[in-house]
Amino acid sequence: MVILLLSVCFLLSSHLSAQQATFRVRTDLVQVDVVVVDRDGNPVTGLTKEDFTILDRKKPQTIEVFEEFKYNAREAAMKPGAFPPQLKLDFASNQSAQSARLILMVIDDLHIYKARTERAKEILRKVVADLGAESSMAVLFTSGEGSIEVTQNPASLLAAIDTLKGRRPYPRPMLPDTQRGGDLQTFNDNIASLKTVKDASRMLIGGPQRRKALVMVTEGFAKELVGFFGPGQVGMNAPDSAGYIAGNAEALASVSNIGENIYDYELVDMMDALRRANIAAYSIDPRGKVTTQSMAAECHGPGGAGLSDPCLGEGGRLPPEWASWVRIAQREIQLTAEASGGFAIVNTDDFTGGIDRIVQDLDQYYVLGFAPSDSKGNSYRPISVVVNRPDVTLRYRSGYLGNVKEPGAKNEDPLHELAAGAMPATELPLRIGAMPRPVVAGDPNSIVVRGERPKDPKSARVSLALEVSVPRTAVTRTDGTLSDAYKYTVFAVNLKTRKIQAQFTNTAQLSSERMPKETVGETIAFLIPAELMLPPGTYQLRASVTSTRLEKGGSVYLALDVPDFTTAPLAVSGLIVGPYGSARVPVAETPVQLPFVPSVDREFFSTDTLRVYFEIASKRPNATIPVKVEIVAADGKTVKSASPALEPVDLGKLDIQVPLTGLPAGAYILRVTATDQGKSATRETGFIVK
Repeated sequence: MVILLLSVCFLLSSHLSAQQATFRVRTDLVQVDVVVVDRDGNPVTGLTKEDFTILDRKKPQTIEVFEEFKYNAREAAMKPGAFPPQLKLDFASNQSAQSARLILMVIDDLHIYKARTERAKEILRKVVADLGAESSMAVLFTSGEGSIEVTQNPASLLAAIDTLKGRRPYPRPMLPDTQRGGDLQTFNDNIASLKTVKDASRMLIGGPQRRKALVMVTEGFAKELVGFFGPGQVGMNAPDSAGYIAGNAEALASVSNIGENIYDYELVDMMDALRRANIAAYSIDPRGKVTTQSMAAECHGPGGAGLSDPCLGEGGRLPPEWASWVRIAQREIQLTAEASGGFAIVNTDDFTGGIDRIVQDLDQYYVLGFAPSDSKGNSYRPISVVVNRPDVTLRYRSGYLGNVKEPGAKNEDPLHELAAGAMPATELPLRIGAMPRPVVAGDPNSIVVRGERPKDPKSARVSLALEVSVPRTAVTRTDGTLSDAYKYTVFAVNLKTRKIQAQFTNTAQLSSERMPKETVGETIAFLIPAELMLPPGTYQLRASVTSTRLEKGGSVYLALDVPDFTTAPLAVSGLIVGPYGSARVPVAETPVQLPFVPSVDREFFSTDTLRVYFEIASKRPNATIPVKVEIVAADGKTVKSASPALEPVDLGKLDIQVPLTGLPAGAYILRVTATDQGKSATRETGFIVK
């Protein structure tokens, strides 16, 4: 099974021949994220480097990097300036809090009982509400259907969650093999769940060291794991289980220990990948509290029920309850999470409290880094961390792989390498905005007019604004003038076909001659206009930039839906938004001409007037179409509105002004709605008033 998160990364990482990339970060340090909590589960803060001892293969190591990380994601999500999670943003930054933390949200739909689908959705929505605004997240379904790539857009996550359908037709725990009555389909489903976690984790081994976690909603399977994940169990190098299963289906159906051995291999390899990638796993069991009295209901399903049914435990007399398949499944979920440095929320209905604990773990932790004295070999190396405080619990990965090399090919072009990771590269600050627009005949700025007619007649113009931020001192020459050269690449990855739909590479020059007089401050933002032609579909844009003067590079990712402007009876283009008046940032000289210089950071003052440009595609080009432009506050109330009309002479374009006078600081939605003969079309974007 190939999941989308991997396909995008592998696609880009193998785009060119393998060479050592430039713009690399230091890779000789081993990073260990350590959570320290007291006996009540509260975080222990204020510790220093001297309070910790880290052992690599039982030998004390010098801690070369130490940092205490404190954050409050819930407060940040509620602060003024936080957009509602339902808003699908058309701009992104690689410098937000989301760029520092990656959450893999694994939905084990293969093992979720169908009657618990809605409960699982509620749990997942709360995870997004509490973590989505301050994390980059991916949604991975173990069935392989409905997974989405890493995104900073909570609206995309919620849309994926809404597609969840629990696929297990009965509540009884699934068995790991044929030994206790499991069938081949059950075995395949179990393997698929493990491989989803393993494959995603392997893609995150090495690379930029960010806080990484896996949040998995699962009901697990009845596999006893007490003592299973010890140091001796790591790195078993399992054979290709998928290929083996395909060629040995009959044998697996009749010889139980073969399936058991492959299952054990996959379990260990999954844990090996989690530990090597420094990913803490947090599991949530949507069963909730299972009492002795409710055990019989949980044991309903294939296999029947009776006094000797091993699923029933104490209620069925034999065996004791601790040996019940339900309790074994709960322990499997718990022990797997704990072995990676996380914990599990099992046998409780307090999902809110459990998710709060996960948020706390990700908000309050210590980062320790050490350089191994012996870097030869690629064997698994156990590590342990000790802190000189009584009655505390530590959570961290318990080992790493010597001589770690990132998976996948390395690219000879640093621009391709920067855009190949699951997370954007952040060394060079970047922002990107994207606005899909219809192709309009007679438009002097249209690509069609320049002779570059798209292959697909349904294609739309996608106007891009790529912004680079650099320190003024770094690009100032000895004579006081400014100078820097940038090379940039933009990939458009079609998320349905999993292919690169379009790409281009170009250069841009920053110079004093193009600097607006109003530009002040220690940081200079430089805007590069660009344009792509894309057929209708869902894409991930990946842009990367390198700076000659800074000798640094960065990348930024953005999810984008391109509508079919040619068939819709009425459609509104993307919104180009900026301050009315002169441009505040210098703009690169490129063949692409935007109506005006947009604001990619989408931050304005209440004294500003917004300039909003958009286009309307209609099947009635000679009609007058009423348009409503609204500014909507976080509480959903419209605080300002305007009602311009699109006249035939406007050729489908509107360029209007909306004063922000009187708006308090906070986040707002800009909403444009066009109506014609009972049909309507809407486009939204967000902006912030400082």
